[in-house]
Amino acid sequence: MKDIRIKSIALLNFKGIRDLKVDFYEDLTTISGRNGLGKTTIFDAFTYVLFGKDSHDRKDFDIKTLGPDGKVIERIPHEVTAELLVNGQEVTLRRCYVEKWTKKRGAAEEVFTGHEEERYFNGVPCSAREYAAKVAEICDESVFKFTTNPLYFTAQKTDVQRAMLFRMAGGVSNEEVAGDRREFRELLAKLTGKNLEEYRRELAAKRKRVKEAVEFIPARIDERRRDMPETEDWKALEAKKETLLKEMDALDASLSDISKRAAARNGERKKDADALSAVLTRIYERKAVIQERELKGYYAEKREQEEASERLVSLRKDVERIREKISAKGAYVEDLNRQRAALLAEWKEIGAQQLSFGEGDFVCPTCGRTLDMDTIEQKREAMTVRFNAEKAKLLEANKAAGMSVRNKINEAMADVKTLEELLAKKERLCGEVADLPILGKRIVMPETGSAVENDMEYMRLRAEEESIRKRMAEAPGAAEDTAEIKRRKADIVGEVSDIDARLGRRETIRMNEKRISELEEDLRKLSQELTGLEGEEFTIQQFCRARVEAIEGRVNAMFSEVRFKMFETQINGGEVETCEATVNGVPFSSLNNAGRINAGLDIINAICRFEGVRVPCFIDNAEAVNKVRGTESQMVRLVVSDENELTVW
Repeated sequence: MKDIRIKSIALLNFKGIRDLKVDFYEDLTTISGRNGLGKTTIFDAFTYVLFGKDSHDRKDFDIKTLGPDGKVIERIPHEVTAELLVNGQEVTLRRCYVEKWTKKRGAAEEVFTGHEEERYFNGVPCSAREYAAKVAEICDESVFKFTTNPLYFTAQKTDVQRAMLFRMAGGVSNEEVAGDRREFRELLAKLTGKNLEEYRRELAAKRKRVKEAVEFIPARIDERRRDMPETEDWKALEAKKETLLKEMDALDASLSDISKRAAARNGERKKDADALSAVLTRIYERKAVIQERELKGYYAEKREQEEASERLVSLRKDVERIREKISAKGAYVEDLNRQRAALLAEWKEIGAQQLSFGEGDFVCPTCGRTLDMDTIEQKREAMTVRFNAEKAKLLEANKAAGMSVRNKINEAMADVKTLEELLAKKERLCGEVADLPILGKRIVMPETGSAVENDMEYMRLRAEEESIRKRMAEAPGAAEDTAEIKRRKADIVGEVSDIDARLGRRETIRMNEKRISELEEDLRKLSQELTGLEGEEFTIQQFCRARVEAIEGRVNAMFSEVRFKMFETQINGGEVETCEATVNGVPFSSLNNAGRINAGLDIINAICRFEGVRVPCFIDNAEAVNKVRGTESQMVRLVVSDENELTVW
């Protein structure tokens, strides 16, 4: 078993305590004094140096020390150092909370920029991760919380307490709980890869669906019964329908005979109509042939005149475009001539340039003395060579530019000559086309009516048309009246439809009765299924209670006086899981302060035995306990007294 004991704790500017060191006794240390002197702060310091939290498990708590004005005292360190004995070996832990002050570029003074934490294990600085790992090797944080404060365990939520107790008691297998009870063994056989909770949720979902169906079916049966039509004399209705159908067959036969006679008449009329259509088509085609023959010369001259006119318009447009190009080229040549004149003037100006020497050209720039004659002559010669070279370069550039302009003028003049020749050709063609006689001729469409009317074939076809029309007008075409027959047939159809609708209600009644029977059978089966599901849920409830009772027995066997109530029966008979510590049947919440502390120590002793560790235990308000339960762990009693200074004894 790992044994952890506090040898000493030193506080520096920690939660108002400026400088304090407390040495602890091996088994029991009592720290007494009036309220506000820092007894709980020592407990906070111990949890802080281990885990960076206070004794209430808070990371964000006030560490820094305040001055008389109530403001934080700046630039002072805040430290806790703890010397521990772990299985007799000394371990030193130190955690520091320091301010960061930074002097920014260009600023005269440092400014506060935040905090940082420093950690030391046996004097060696550590990162947060390294420090936490080393502390965890001494004691896991969760185990420490459960074993250092007697009131911590019972302050946790029910599921946290149950989880810890179940882990300590060890698991109880389903087979052990089932034992020889047949209903439990049948329940376990149905799990098939699911755990008990999953199977319970599956049953609950099924029961919900089945119950909803059971509750819904009676309403559906009642709805079917309310929608049931009234019964009638079905045989009388069927006999009346048969009589009406026979009468309708006789009416259909009469209509068929009338239709056949009308079809025969319509066949003859269709022959005459087809013949008339064919004659009219031939008349139209003959008329078109005659008109085409009579208008052939007219259309030829008209087409010749239009082509000549279009050609004249095109030639005139070509003439206009060529003239515009000649004008543009002329303007371009004028611009080039101006450029050439400017280059000639520039040539003359460059050629007239002469080299001249100034007085300062032959003076030493360093000392201001006139150069000797040989040097002057050399400089004159160099300046003359450079001047002539630059002048020749300028003349050559001017000459090249002039040649380029002259070539462009020659090319433009050649283009103008080509365009003028093309213009003359287009103007000549334009005159030739304008003088064509066809352009001035007035072309009139000839009249074709007399040629058509006097054509022998056309006259023969018109006579045939007249003969067909006369025959169609004289043919008998009066249709027989069928209105009365159709009216009576419509009446019969309506009566039969009404009878079919009434007979259809008979089928509705039959289907409703069948559906009601099916729903009643479904209700019976679902009710049986619901009873079975509720029975299985009850079995699961009883199984869970048996398992909890088994675990409860194991749990309570670990404690001297404390007993845990793991299952609570409600008013409606249902049972819910709980976790409440009791002492002699009295709930933990009803115990006095001394009873709670001693019950907490009993719990701590059991956890320490299970975890294999002994951790210092702090008892706050220990003055309320006359007799503290014994424990193998180091105990620190925090006692409220009338003393004005902390006393350690």
